[in-house]
Amino acid sequence: MAKISTIILFLFILISCGSVKKIDVSSIRTIYLEHNPILPLNYGGKIEGKIKAITTDGEEIDITNNRHLTLTSNDVVQRGKVFEIVKHPNSFNDQFLRLSYTYVNKEEVLVISDSIQLNLRGDLRIDGSGADGLNGVNQSNRSTPLVFRDGKDGEHGTDGQHGSSAENYIGYIWKEGSDYYVYVQNIITKEEWKYISREPSKILFDLSGGDGGNGGNGGDGSNGKDGELDGEKSKRPGNGGNAGNGGSGGNGGSAGSIVLFLHSNAAELESKISFDMSAGNAGRAGEKGKPGLPGKALAGQVAGIKGRIGVNGLTGMRGQDGQVPEIAIQEFDFSGYK
Repeated sequence: MAKISTIILFLFILISCGSVKKIDVSSIRTIYLEHNPILPLNYGGKIEGKIKAITTDGEEIDITNNRHLTLTSNDVVQRGKVFEIVKHPNSFNDQFLRLSYTYVNKEEVLVISDSIQLNLRGDLRIDGSGADGLNGVNQSNRSTPLVFRDGKDGEHGTDGQHGSSAENYIGYIWKEGSDYYVYVQNIITKEEWKYISREPSKILFDLSGGDGGNGGNGGDGSNGKDGELDGEKSKRPGNGGNAGNGGSGGNGGSAGSIVLFLHSNAAELESKISFDMSAGNAGRAGEKGKPGLPGKALAGQVAGIKGRIGVNGLTGMRGQDGQVPEIAIQEFDFSGYK
């Protein structure tokens, strides 16, 4: 009885919370990301908060993980109740994050736009890292066939993708009033990133290589059918299916590079600037599946054959580390970078 009561209480909690609760679209007044605006909020940082719906009667409901909700943004990536700021501003005046919430209930659809202003305080992380490679696909295990005598072969795990290498940049940092300006340009594509930071605790340039994706695991081969007697006719025992091979891991990407100039009017920042020039890690090898067993033979029957053993995939290769750059402190005309 106590176990049943516990289950009922658990279901009540699930149903009453916003993660599974259905809300009529017509009853939603707005949707927003609730967070503490006093905490430091800068590019490359994280926002700890909740996505909330405000109903027409004033009730606030946490819908952060509601399956009816979709968050769309080029500026923010949601990971549970943590929202990572991934935006690269291309203007010093751009200090906002833009988000869009789509709430769907049956055929009703509500789209709400939201924006969050950064206070540009705290650590500034400039992310020029390479993208991680996607993991290979783990294959499902085979089941004993319904029609044929022999077991089915396990599928091979697919290979992990290679991580991307970081690119090469040139950067300039200077100070105007109490604000620090950071200009970064991709040497090849000429793409520009422009940041303002107020009293930064530290500035990190992440130019690490992307990790290689892990290889997918191979599937198990299924067992063959047992030998049978059907009247005077016998059916042989089935052979086991072959094991699937594991996929190989992807290679890690190599670190990028940067040439960084720090204006003499901001020389006090030198000790606060750091670099991540590490190589991308190698992807792990996928594991082989298990071979299927032969079916049991009846007296006088030739025994079936066990499936072939699979082969593990290969581990990828780690990328190349980059050299930690030196910071050149000098005067320069920064008007051309604004």
